[in-house]
Amino acid sequence: MIIGTLFLILFGLFFKFSSQGIYMRSIAHNQRAALSLGVHVKRVFVLSWAIAALVAGMSGMVLGIINGVNVHDLSAIGLKVFPVVILGGLDSMDGAIIGGIIIGLLETFTGGYISP
Repeated sequence: MIIGTLFLILFGLFFKFSSQGIYMRSIAHNQRAALSLGVHVKRVFVLSWAIAALVAGMSGMVLGIINGVNVHDLSAIGLKVFPVVILGGLDSMDGAIIGGIIIGLLETFTGGYISP
């Protein structure tokens, strides 16, 4: 939980205050306008994929340390991501956080009634 909170704060600060984070937000809002203002769109796309790979790698390491490496358990965790993305949306970090909290609470509350 500490690592997740730390990354959440770091990414929030990155997207609000760094030039590359502002470029990413501008491209997400309107790619043509950002391109016309001189933002190097391909470089920002490469950076966003690199950040996604970093987060996925860190998540995998943390899950491997906590649970041990078991392929069958990881596929079950991967299936929990889809409802979070659908509920929270693909373009909203706040929506993804709220969607994750809602899905987690629903899973916890219904665990007594339905076999997990």
